Amino acid sequence: MAVRVTLRIYHAQSGQWAGQILEGNEEIGRVSGCKSAEDVELAALRCGGYTIKKVEHLAEPPPLPGEYTELNHPDFGE
Repeated sequence: MAVRVTLRIYHAQSGQWAGQILEGNEEIGRVSGCKSAEDVELAALRCGGYTIKKVEHLAEPPPLPGEYTELNHPDFGE
């Protein structure tokens, strides 16, 4: 059975298109180096066993795992 995922598509700082693959709230993969948003979706489908249940388009790249932002930094707002 295919894993149902959310795909977050964004324009990377490199100028290329990329995507973050999530199962629930957990990141399970990333796709990068694509020429278009459609290519990101196709690459995610080819990664293996995913059924994309939702596609979100982000205005900016999500933080990398372990990377602090004002949204997830433990000292923010103190």
